Amino acid sequence: MSEIIDQLRQDHVNFSRLLDLLYSQLDLIHEGQTADFELMQDMMGYMTHYPDRFHHPLEDLVFAKLREHSAVADSALQILEKEHKGLADKGEQFLNSLKSVVDGALTRRDTLEAQGRDYVAFLRFHMDREEGEVFPLAEKLLSQADWNHIGSEMALQEDPLFGLVVAEDYRALYRYISQ
Repeated sequence: MSEIIDQLRQDHVNFSRLLDLLYSQLDLIHEGQTADFELMQDMMGYMTHYPDRFHHPLEDLVFAKLREHSAVADSALQILEKEHKGLADKGEQFLNSLKSVVDGALTRRDTLEAQGRDYVAFLRFHMDREEGEVFPLAEKLLSQADWNHIGSEMALQEDPLFGLVVAEDYRALYRYISQ
């Protein structure tokens, strides 16, 4: 099995942990309680940095190589690639809303909650589709030479939050998650 698929799956596990935490903060907003908007901003800062700049581009390389082996998968892959763009847009919009709240702007709680829940649901749906359809197909159809080619196009990146060394920007979030 490919180290690349292992990394992509581990990333999904890590993203799911953050989405669970984000969802619990959205529940607080829904209940009219005090949510930790700075924590949410830190989570979305990570979610718009690592996945959008490293994880999704790596998946796109896997998708491109998979197209060489299966024309049938092309329509599903096109949808997933569009979803990567949609996730980046939704993530950036939600992050900007959170930054506004942290900076003191008045924002409707229901609007912020809806934005966050939409992002969480969309990302979960997207990851489920990749895990259920595309990753198994890639494991079945791609050769070691294909995986080596993908690896030569883009080296695996150390996750700045869940990796061996936590980046300075994510240390407060890491401490919170570790508790």
